[in-house]
Amino acid sequence: MARVRFFSTIRFLTIVVMGAFLGQCLTGALSAQETPSAPVKINGVFESAKASELKVSGEQIKSWVIKKIVPHGTMVQADQAVVWLKTDATDKQIRDSEIELKLADMAMDEANFKHEQFLTAQEMDHAAAERAIKKAKLDYAHYLKVDRDYQLKSANFNLKFSEYGLENVQEELNQLEKMYRRDDLTEESEEIVLKRAQRDVESALFRLEGTREQHRRNVEENLPRNEVEQTERMKRAEMAFAAAKLDLKLARVRRELDLKKQQIKFDEQKQNLEKLQAERKNMVLKSPVAGYAIHGALTRGAQPERPAPFEAGKSLTADQVVVTIVPAKPLRVRLTIAESELRHVKKGTKVQVFSNIFPNEPMKGEVVSVSTVPYSGSKFDCVVKFNAGKLAERLVPTTGCRVEFPNLDPATETKPAAKVEKSEEAKPADKAAGEAVAPPGNTDSAATASAEPPVAEAIATEETKPAKLEDPISGGWAGKVQVLGQEVATFEMDLKMADNDSVTGSMSADGEVIPIDSGKFHRSENKLVLKLNTPIGPMEPEFKLEGGSLTATITTDEGLAVTLVATKK
Repeated sequence: MARVRFFSTIRFLTIVVMGAFLGQCLTGALSAQETPSAPVKINGVFESAKASELKVSGEQIKSWVIKKIVPHGTMVQADQAVVWLKTDATDKQIRDSEIELKLADMAMDEANFKHEQFLTAQEMDHAAAERAIKKAKLDYAHYLKVDRDYQLKSANFNLKFSEYGLENVQEELNQLEKMYRRDDLTEESEEIVLKRAQRDVESALFRLEGTREQHRRNVEENLPRNEVEQTERMKRAEMAFAAAKLDLKLARVRRELDLKKQQIKFDEQKQNLEKLQAERKNMVLKSPVAGYAIHGALTRGAQPERPAPFEAGKSLTADQVVVTIVPAKPLRVRLTIAESELRHVKKGTKVQVFSNIFPNEPMKGEVVSVSTVPYSGSKFDCVVKFNAGKLAERLVPTTGCRVEFPNLDPATETKPAAKVEKSEEAKPADKAAGEAVAPPGNTDSAATASAEPPVAEAIATEETKPAKLEDPISGGWAGKVQVLGQEVATFEMDLKMADNDSVTGSMSADGEVIPIDSGKFHRSENKLVLKLNTPIGPMEPEFKLEGGSLTATITTDEGLAVTLVATKK
C-alpha cells in the first residue's frame, strides 16, 4: 500500500513539474491559473449493511458457557447453528422450578378451599351481627313504649297503696278507740289491743315514708338514668354492629388480597418456568442470514485489533455479542471523519473508493450521511455508498479501504509570467564580436531565468487582520448528572463567552435556577471552570471540552464521584 501511494505521488509531481516547464516556455503574457489541489484521502472500512449480532440474553438464565462454536470467519447459511451453549445447569433449574410450581399449585388449591370456608363463616357472622342489632332495637323500642311507663306506674302504685295501708290501720285504730270507750272490757285487754293498733299505724307510717322516698328516687333519678342507659346501650349496639360490618369487610378484603397475592406469585412462577423452558430452546444460536461468522462484536463495521477469543468453555455475560453474521452484500463504507477533514465531506459529494486489497481499481461512490455532532470526542460519522462493479464478488466486509474526496480548499494562485520578447537571430558579426549566445538546448531556461521577477515583487503582501477567536461555549447546553454510571438528574446551562474568554450564564436543575457567578474558558487546556453558588455551598466544577461535549467530575465530602455531562442543544 505504501509503495502504491509512493508511485502515485511521484507521478503527480512529475506532471506538475512538466506543466510548469511547458508554461515557462510559452511566449507572451500568461493569465493567472489555479493549481488543482490534491484530493483528501480518508481511510475507512467496508461495512455490511445487514450485519446481525448473536447475543446471549435471558431473564431466567444468568450465566452461559460455550459448548461449541463455528470457527472465526466461517461462511454460514441462514438458520444454520453457529453457537452451542451448555445446558446442564439450565436443565437442573427447570426440574427444580417444575417441583416448586407443583407445590405452589397445591398451596393455591388449599388457599382457595380456606377462602370458601371463610366466606361461609363471614355470612354467619354477618347474620349474627344483624340479629344482635335487631334485638337491641326491639329492646329499646319496648323500653320506650312499655317499660318506662310501667316503671312510673309501678312507683305511683306502690306509693298509693302505702298511703292506703296507713289509712286502713289508722281507721282501725280510731274505731278501736271508739269501741273501747263504750264497751266494759277490762282495762288490760283494751290496752293490749290499742297497743297493737298503734304499732300497726306506726309501721304503716314508716313504710309510707319509705315508699314516698322510693317513689321520688324512681321518678326523679332511676327513670331518667334508665332512659339514658337504654339510649347508650342502643348506641353501643349500633356502633358494635357498624364495627362488626367493617371488621367483616376488612377481613374479607385482606383475605382476598392475600389470595390474589398468592395467585400472582403462582402465575409468576408459572410464567418464569415457561420463559426458562423457552430460553432453554435458545441455547443454540442460529444465523438469521447467510454471511461470514465473525467472533465478537464489530466496531463501526471493523473487527477489533485484539479480539477476545471465543472457544469452548468460555463463560459469557448477559447481552454479550458472541458472533456477528456479516453478509457479503450489500456493502457500504463506514468512515471516521476528523474535525480538520469535515469541511471536505458533504452529503451527496461524489467520491472515489479504493480497496486496500485491490488498490488500482477505483470505484465510484457518494456520501450518504455525515453526522452533525461527533459521536466520540472530535470524531464524526460518515457513510458512503458505492458501486463495486467488477469487484462486487471479491470485496470482503470488515476489510479496509481509502476514500478520496474533492479538496474544497481554495486553489493556490500563481503570479502572471513576465512578458518575454522573441530574441532576434544573432548575426555572425555579433558572434564574432564575442557575444555570449545561449546554446539551443538552454534557450527556454535562459528565457525563463530572465523573465523571473525579483523575489520581493513575486510575493504579494496582504494587510494582516486579527483572526476572530472561535466561540465553542456560548449557547444552550443540556446535561445529565451521573452517579456510579446511573443517571440521577438532568440540568441545563445557558452560557455566554466574552472576547476575553470570561463566561457568564445560569444553570437550572429541577426548576431551580443557579446563577453562574463567574467562569473562564482556558483555550490552551480546552477546559471551562465555572463558579456556582449552589444551595449546598459554592462549587467550582471544571469541565473538559471534547468534541462538543462538556464533562466534569465533582467529588463529594463522602468521596462519591458525581459526573456532569452536557452537550449543545
